[in-house]
Amino acid sequence: RQIQVLRLLAQGLVFEQIAKEMFLSVSTVKHYASDLYSKWHVKNRYEAIKRGAMLGYIDYNLIMNE
Repeated sequence: RQIQVLRLLAQGLVFEQIAKEMFLSVSTVKHYASDLYSKWHVKNRYEAIKRGAMLGYIDYNLIMNE
């Protein structure tokens, strides 16, 4: 679920939009994101997206084209 949240963040969605998309509460989405930030030792969504692309979870070319 954390990677799914990350991919939606990479598409430019905000937490509220992700919550609706995934049928979750906003606090749950924020919890998933926060856990991922801690796990990867990043400070924000931009660093997480970059790390996700580096690790192969996100297609970096798709991010650059948006």
